[in-house]
Amino acid sequence: MVRARSTMRKKLITKNSQTSSDVLFQEPVCGLCGRTDNNIEKYGERLTDKKTNLSVHYYCLILSSGLWQHGKDNEGFYGFLLRDVRKEIARASKQTCSICMQKGASIGCSVKNCRKNFHFPCGLEKECMFQFFQKYGSYCWEHTPTQKVAPENKKAVCAICLDTLQPKPSYSVLKSPCCRYTWFHRICLQKHALSFGLYFFKCPICNNKETFQKEMLHMGIHIPERDASWESEENAFSELLYIHQQCDVEDCLCNKGRKYFESNSKWYILRCCYCGSRGTHLICSDLGNSQRYWTCSECISILSRDSEKASSLKGKQLARAMSNRNKKNKRSLKRTFQTRLEGSAHTSSSVSSGNSRRSDMSRRSNRAGSKPAKRRKKQERKGKQERRGKRNGKRKRGRSSHCSCRLSPSKSSKRCLKPFSRRGRAGRR
Repeated sequence: MVRARSTMRKKLITKNSQTSSDVLFQEPVCGLCGRTDNNIEKYGERLTDKKTNLSVHYYCLILSSGLWQHGKDNEGFYGFLLRDVRKEIARASKQTCSICMQKGASIGCSVKNCRKNFHFPCGLEKECMFQFFQKYGSYCWEHTPTQKVAPENKKAVCAICLDTLQPKPSYSVLKSPCCRYTWFHRICLQKHALSFGLYFFKCPICNNKETFQKEMLHMGIHIPERDASWESEENAFSELLYIHQQCDVEDCLCNKGRKYFESNSKWYILRCCYCGSRGTHLICSDLGNSQRYWTCSECISILSRDSEKASSLKGKQLARAMSNRNKKNKRSLKRTFQTRLEGSAHTSSSVSSGNSRRSDMSRRSNRAGSKPAKRRKKQERKGKQERRGKRNGKRKRGRSSHCSCRLSPSKSSKRCLKPFSRRGRAGRR
């Protein structure tokens, strides 16, 4: 009996130890969807409060219909206060999911007449649409927005993973709004967006940013507002601090090795002035101590190719310029020849018209000569009289007895004592 009791105690101790270890290492459950999955690509990061052990998925948190940010970014879960999260969990416990028929559905369809509620993981499995901008709308499987694109009969390939797909607009396949024959898997695009972030996310084919981001946000791709993943890693730019310090010449003359370096001597390592990824000892390349610029063999070959291309382009440009000049010269010769022909024709016509004018003038002069001489004399007399009358009128105006105040002595009772001008001379009356 004693042995049986001792064995029973040992079994109970082992069971209690197993249960306690399971509790310690058990993953926390999301308070909104009730799942323990920790998939960042599907559900976002898992947020847990150390004091209350409250845990929620990030996507379940921001897409809940009755939850709003009432705090700052450093309070609660990114501005969602803990008391508001608990209220939302209590509200969702009364709502049944229209997919799995269980309690805890915190997301409702954004269409007014639709009354469907569902968990976030259930909505993903049923191909519901979730938008991660502005109002964070959610749409059930009956009201999901689709791309208005005509299907293609040709075979298409995902531009990210290069796997074949059906080029038809659907939930799992999306078309690029900026490239004509470019298709993507939804999963591949979501991974691409999480890696690149808002500031680097763009079309992988044409690098369009505005239209591509707008369309992908509308179609339910989450683009986090952060830097790219390769920039947020530790020591991401440590390679830029590395300095190449090695002799890369085929026949290195240094007995102490290619990495031996000594300043102000023949063992000074000089790096390529173009790429900086190749080096040489001064003596290994027959360089003087005063020389500070050196070009490696790879850069020399690249520069020679570029110079050859530039010379060939210059030759082509010169040939084009010469041909254009020849064409212009031919055109100018044609124009001068045409202008000369037109000028000769114009001169001949002007000569004929000049002769006709001269004949008309001679006829008019003959007619004028036939007039009597009396009429001419009368006209000359009239002209002389008119000229004399004009001169006399000017003299009479100058001899007027009016003073500068325009008052005549005959009409005025008092005599005006103001001086008046008489052809520029001043006097008194």
